Amino acid sequence: MVERELWMQHGWDWLSYGKVGQTLAMDTPQEDEYDADWAEVRIDFEAPDGYEAGAYAARVEVAGEVLTQWRSGEEHPLEPVKQYQVTQLHRVA
Repeated sequence: MVERELWMQHGWDWLSYGKVGQTLAMDTPQEDEYDADWAEVRIDFEAPDGYEAGAYAARVEVAGEVLTQWRSGEEHPLEPVKQYQVTQLHRVA
């Protein structure tokens, strides 16, 4: 999600950059670590020619929910699934 935002800023060249991402902090509910409401991440990058390099920090938060069916082809109830958005994005290096 954060990388998509950076792709929109940098254009098509972003797809050829080397990148390393890491989660810096995350809301981790006791019952399910994959059910976080927010996360803070960092993406370090370098252009193939080495001319441009740096890092971005971002915060991703829940923006709402949609109903989905986990399996197709069978009758299963619809369940809410969190939808996320990038709420902060800034270059840090």
